[in-house]
Amino acid sequence: LHQAYAFAGSIERGEKVVDDWLRENPKDWATRRFIADYSFGVRRFRVAQAHYEALVAAYPSEQRLLNNLALTYDALNDSRAMRTAEQAYLL
Repeated sequence: LHQAYAFAGSIERGEKVVDDWLRENPKDWATRRFIADYSFGVRRFRVAQAHYEALVAAYPSEQRLLNNLALTYDALNDSRAMRTAEQAYLL
């Protein structure tokens, strides 16, 4: 459903559908990963940030998630980018 709204030009509505779903299903990590990666890919970095942060909290030793969070922080000019990239590198 998210994709249908996104392709129709209503990405915010699609994000609301996903947010509602995740509120009811907070441990649906597959959906959260998809939305984080999709959001990063379409340059919706604030949305990606929220999802990557939740994922990293659940999976703190997953290098790919930390790396993607670091890239997201960098895109947002967030000072946490380098520290997060270093954490990913050290894994």
